Amino acid sequence: YEEKEIKTLSTWDNNFKKIYYLGETFKTNYDLGIKDLDDYYIFIENDHILYRYKTICKIGRGTYGNVLKCVDNKNEIDCALKICKNNNNYKKSYMNEVVILKILNYNFGYTRISQTKSDLISILYKTFIWRGHGIISLKLYDKNLYNANIKEYSINALKTIMIDIFEALNYCCFRGIIHGDLKPENIFYINNISYHVVIGDFGLSINTNTNTNTNTCLLYTSPSPRDKR
Repeated sequence: YEEKEIKTLSTWDNNFKKIYYLGETFKTNYDLGIKDLDDYYIFIENDHILYRYKTICKIGRGTYGNVLKCVDNKNEIDCALKICKNNNNYKKSYMNEVVILKILNYNFGYTRISQTKSDLISILYKTFIWRGHGIISLKLYDKNLYNANIKEYSINALKTIMIDIFEALNYCCFRGIIHGDLKPENIFYINNISYHVVIGDFGLSINTNTNTNTNTCLLYTSPSPRDKR
């Protein structure tokens, strides 16, 4: 089974030369069927995904799948893996989010009036299919607004959050994207030491194909190319 996967990986990636991590718990995961009765990927700590990502902990669970904190052993960074349910009814949402994220991440350089340093929208690293599950590798962010005690925040802190949210939505407008599921659970702090936030979870987003009309999106100039990962 693993030999077949490795051969497939070698076909996908000409630079594939070694296995970065092989989880000791793979057999347990496999014996359980990889997915549970609700089609979620079975999380096991220190398991491996794509012979590259070491699973650390579960950081989210939604209708369409779950999110794991992982170590990307190839790039030696922490990341978030959003793992879609292994069910054809949910793979449409996965494919839609992949397309939307690629639109938003491509040519991400832009000029902002406030000159904030927030990413504004989730940074996409990689997408792939693993044992029937659609997976999106994303930059790892901090807790979401739903779990934050914003009642204790100062006016300046709230202003920082709102500016980032409006700028993120304006950037989506610039690219012709309607988020479709904007709520506190889908807005994340960029880290644990600032109030800057990003918008994530674009599974229900809509591409309006109007990104060439930027008359109502005044914060941005023509984007410059962003390094691909």
